[in-house]
Amino acid sequence: MLLACFCVACTSSPPTHRAWASAEAAATQGDWPRAADLWYEIHLAERVKTPRPYMETARALYRSGLSESACEMFRDGLRAFPRHVGLLELYAEVLEELGYQRRAELYYSRLVDVAPDDPDAWLGLARVRLGLGDEHAAEAPLQRVLLLRPDSAEAHAHLARVSEVFGDTPRAFDHYERAIDLGADDLGLLLDAGAVSIDVAVLESRSQAGERGLEWVGAVIEVDPQSTCAHYLRAVHLEMRDDLQGALVAYLRAVETDPSCVQALTRLAEVYSQVGDRTRMAEMVARALDIEQDPQRRQVLENLLAD
Repeated sequence: MLLACFCVACTSSPPTHRAWASAEAAATQGDWPRAADLWYEIHLAERVKTPRPYMETARALYRSGLSESACEMFRDGLRAFPRHVGLLELYAEVLEELGYQRRAELYYSRLVDVAPDDPDAWLGLARVRLGLGDEHAAEAPLQRVLLLRPDSAEAHAHLARVSEVFGDTPRAFDHYERAIDLGADDLGLLLDAGAVSIDVAVLESRSQAGERGLEWVGAVIEVDPQSTCAHYLRAVHLEMRDDLQGALVAYLRAVETDPSCVQALTRLAEVYSQVGDRTRMAEMVARALDIEQDPQRRQVLENLLAD
């Protein structure tokens, strides 16, 4: 029981302003165990229950590491105040953090019903649906976020990935570009954007795709010069622009950062073949064949030696 977590003397006196101030101060200072005790005392002392002590006690319990007691307090609060925005929002966020995605989806769904104009509520609903692998169900909430908050970088980033799942790479590129222009700088997102920007359909329909893709993978390399994926994508971009020498340098850097990167070794063999350097081509073929297991890709490599 939740009561077992506290040493509290029940009182019939209503909570004082000093009690509220002490509880708020403890929370502000990050003293979560004390905050939990103080907010729970306030909750017990209330003759007519109000939502905030439920919410603040649950928050403090959670921050103290008592997640089960926190969830029990949230449920008690929502039984008393089933449409309280703060309780719904915080409980959904806690469930999401704990990894209970399906339950989090339930409470985010209740939250958007109560607060249909809250973009964060719709974003949370979309986020947990993406976590559940349900991109189709996530799309409508993400579109709702953009209606309410057009400059949401997170919504654009999620819609980019949804669009990729749907196979609409030009639309994915547009959302990646918008997310990055709005400040999204996660390295994984930049790499995904760089990969989409070499898609044939994107290059044919978005004239800026090549330049933007090089810019994005370059930004990753600046932060993480050991990123094999970034060097590989940079090489592909340069090769597609017929900059074979630049591509060779980038492919070699990818292999330097990860000697087992068979994709880079294979591309190196093919580019060396194009520039007529059969010695280096044979070296890369041999290194790739030591790693490559797929019969069809091995045949491609062996064909280079036969040419």
